Amino acid sequence: MSERPAFTPHDALAGASRFFYTAKASTADRNAGLPATMENRHPTVKPLDLMQYLCKLTRTPTAGTVLDPFMGSGSTGVAALREGRDFIGIDKEAEHAQVARERMAGNAPMFNRDISTPEEAA
Repeated sequence: MSERPAFTPHDALAGASRFFYTAKASTADRNAGLPATMENRHPTVKPLDLMQYLCKLTRTPTAGTVLDPFMGSGSTGVAALREGRDFIGIDKEAEHAQVARERMAGNAPMFNRDISTPEEAA
C-alpha cells in the first residue's frame, strides 16, 4: 500500500501574482476630478486603479451595468466610466453624492453620458 502525499492546499502552489496589490488612495486620487474649491472628505475612498481592475474583472459579454448601492465619493463610478460601462450609484448622503458627481464629471469626461440627480433626470 502506497502512502498518500502530505496535504498541500491548492493555493499554496500559486504565487503572489494572482493578487492585485495597490496602495491606499492618495490625496491626488481622493480629489481627482474635483474643482479646486471642493474637497473629498469621505472617510473610505477606494483607489481608482483597484476599482478599475474590479470593473474589468466583472465585465460580461454585454459589458453590463455596474451598481454601487453605497457609492460614497464615487470611485467605482469613475472606474466604471473609464472602462466604458454604465453605472448606477446610490448614496443617502447628499454631500457624498455631489462629490461623486463632480469626480465622475471631471475624471472621466470623455465617457460621461448623463450624470444627473434623479430629480434632474425626471
